[in-house]
Amino acid sequence: MIKSTAAGAQLSVDRAANGFEAVIKYMQTGVPQWKTGLTVNANGTPDYVIRNEISNSDVLTINSGSNYVNINSGNFT
Repeated sequence: MIKSTAAGAQLSVDRAANGFEAVIKYMQTGVPQWKTGLTVNANGTPDYVIRNEISNSDVLTINSGSNYVNINSGNFT
């Protein structure tokens, strides 16, 4: 874990016990803001994602089975 000494910002690298999820979490004062890395999809296989933890939505997903890229249109500004 890399942790800032000011304002409570931190960056952690996390590999979950399920063997698939390996993510970098971007946190502020201990609250997850974003995460990026491998997460488990509905089929139980890993996908690469960039996820907004505050809105609980994937901004970008790369499917491990098809290599398709999904960009969530609700996140464009």
